[in-house]
Amino acid sequence: MQNNNNRLLYRWGGSAALVAAIVFLLTLIYVFGFLFSLGLTEEMLDTPAALLPWVAAHAGAYTGLYWIFLLSILALFPVPLALYELVKANRPHLARLACAVGMAGVTLGTLGPLVNAGITPILAQAYISGPTQADQATLRVLSLSVGEMGLLLRLISDLFLGVWLGLNGLLIIQKASANVSRWFGWYGIGLAFFILVVFIGKPLDVLDLEPALGLLLAVAYGWLGISLLRAKIVVG
Repeated sequence: MQNNNNRLLYRWGGSAALVAAIVFLLTLIYVFGFLFSLGLTEEMLDTPAALLPWVAAHAGAYTGLYWIFLLSILALFPVPLALYELVKANRPHLARLACAVGMAGVTLGTLGPLVNAGITPILAQAYISGPTQADQATLRVLSLSVGEMGLLLRLISDLFLGVWLGLNGLLIIQKASANVSRWFGWYGIGLAFFILVVFIGKPLDVLDLEPALGLLLAVAYGWLGISLLRAKIVVG
């Protein structure tokens, strides 16, 4: 019975990780392909006076980005549990801590897209509806505040997910496994340090490596998904 439960958990976790990887890649394509073709630029994201009119004209396309991103996060919910089951025999307490951190990261990751998708289009419509210059200035400040809030939630979520990947990476390289390559363990540790660099550099406008981070996370989730789907065959 326990082996059957493990197989089911690995199947769900592996499939979910692959879905997350694919949707993460779709998010990058959506931004740099579709939204940029509609006139969005990176500079506009930090300039409410330019962003808000664009959002008002393309509200559906703009909110679509955050719904896609939310889907990629929601798909991750079973993954920390499945990975915990896979590595818990190595060091149960550390594996349990890693699982809790991973679940916290996924939960926090759902908040940022909801903030941006729910509030920014409303501010955009108010901005173009003909308020006074003072009202427009207030709306620009509110837009910046919402953007910063969404960014902070996203970065904190990434930080938690980085700790999750790093701790599991340590567990994987400490003990050889037929299910997960040690190379994935090293990749997880390296990705954790990269996330820390993004977490520090992005708010300070020193480095903008978020697009690269999205690609690296997609690789990690895809690799993990394949490992979990293979694990259901090995365990038993």
